[in-house]
Amino acid sequence: MKKIQDILFKPKSPVALSLFRIGFGLVMIYQFYHIQDYFFNTLIHSTYFIKYDYFEWVTLTSVENLKIIFLIGQIASFFITIGLFYRFSSLLVFFVWCYLFFTDLGHNNNHYYLIAMLLLALVVVNANEWGSIMNLKHKPSFIPQWNYLLFKILIFIVYFYGGLAKLNWDWLSGYPLKYWLAGREELGPYIQGLLEKDFTIYLFSYYGLFFDLVIGFFLFHKKLKYFALLLMIPFHISNHFLWPIGVFPWLSIFMTILFFDKEIAQLIRVTNDSVFSYTHRFKQVTAVLFICFFTFQFLFPFRQYLYEGKTNWHGYGEFFSWRMMLADKQGAVRLRVYDQGDNYLGEVSLEDYINERQLFKMVYVPKNFVPFCHFIEAQIQADDRNKHLGDIKIYVDAFKTINNRPFQRLIEPEIDLTSIEYSIFEKGSYILPFVNDEIKANYNEISDDEFLQFIK
Repeated sequence: MKKIQDILFKPKSPVALSLFRIGFGLVMIYQFYHIQDYFFNTLIHSTYFIKYDYFEWVTLTSVENLKIIFLIGQIASFFITIGLFYRFSSLLVFFVWCYLFFTDLGHNNNHYYLIAMLLLALVVVNANEWGSIMNLKHKPSFIPQWNYLLFKILIFIVYFYGGLAKLNWDWLSGYPLKYWLAGREELGPYIQGLLEKDFTIYLFSYYGLFFDLVIGFFLFHKKLKYFALLLMIPFHISNHFLWPIGVFPWLSIFMTILFFDKEIAQLIRVTNDSVFSYTHRFKQVTAVLFICFFTFQFLFPFRQYLYEGKTNWHGYGEFFSWRMMLADKQGAVRLRVYDQGDNYLGEVSLEDYINERQLFKMVYVPKNFVPFCHFIEAQIQADDRNKHLGDIKIYVDAFKTINNRPFQRLIEPEIDLTSIEYSIFEKGSYILPFVNDEIKANYNEISDDEFLQFIK
């Protein structure tokens, strides 16, 4: 514990961390602007929202209130950038971001979760020692090294677990990049042809695997971190132009500044000779909290391996585990409704309740069909004209394909999901096992007619 405390409280220049604060505040201003269109023009029209476990109480407010929430988020992000009421602003943005994040699972994204973790870290570190309006007359002091390690280890976890998830047969065989790199007509015929070559596909697959597994170790190495920068820049720039993943590539590149704190301190010498003074008790508590926090961060993603079967299929442990862009998944869903006497009433018009993103996420994590069916049942029974129908039964015809395999049934079609009690941890028996069929080489080989014939 003494050695851990010595590492955590080693004095460091605050300049690199303050630069990160400035840049991250600007990123958040853009991020709020970037996602508001989905909330105002798409999500607000949904009548059903997919809830995160334990966050069922978070509900989407009105458009008028959402406009105020987004404005508060952007103003507080600007305050982070200039260092005005820094900790309060960081905490405020954290709560605003988490509220927007937990309103619905449909817009779940790995880097949205990362942003929440970074905002939480900003609340507790001393990122306003330099370049801050509140400290213009204050000459910066050294800060403890754990302020940097909090961000650095988070970055390491994101990359490393992203690499571990790629250690599967599909990824090593070039899937799904064989599909995702095909048909890039907007890049011109030469680039399109180059991206569709087997050499390019395998280069991207194995480069991505190698990058994720080793980049964290390289960044922590005094000399290899320069090589890591050379690996990182083309990797993330190509990701930006090839995939619609928002600010993540640029945020990832910018975050490397935290690993060059010593070099930046030599360029910008602003600190005085003073060092923050901490009591022994404070150091002990900080060390314990630091260890507990990262023990959780390292162990939580492993829950995906506690379930038998393919995570991409059954979805348990899919989220918050840094499973980033691993597979091409498609699905088709039909909900059949019957009355208590097993008389067929019709199909649920899904677009009346959820949007396309929400439907995709339910296909990704099929246990979410259970509360959805309970919701539909409640909607039907709430109408007095339907009292004579008795208990409503809803059966789900859900089909899914992973990396262009033949479509398979995802949910047992003869089980009434309104009779199933939703469970957070227990894998539902209504989810059918995955059959590892052969991947079809041509992505366009599955025609609409073939699929319609299959589901009959």
